[in-house]
Amino acid sequence: GPTDLSQSMGYPGNAGHPDVQARIETALGITREYRVPCGILAFTTEDAKNRQKQGFGIVALSTDSRVILNGFKTLSPSA
Repeated sequence: GPTDLSQSMGYPGNAGHPDVQARIETALGITREYRVPCGILAFTTEDAKNRQKQGFGIVALSTDSRVILNGFKTLSPSA
């Protein structure tokens, strides 16, 4: 996903960095060229909609760790 990519590219925690976004766009272009569905992870519903407009056929919203964290927050609001 974008977070792992940003880490690998030397921009930890900055998935929105222009170099990271350019690499994502490059990957999407390659998958279009070969007509292979491409997926990406989105963090908000707005981000998911933008990724769909961008051309991603598969968009996952949130991450397993965020789902678990939100569940814990529901159980213990002070967490």
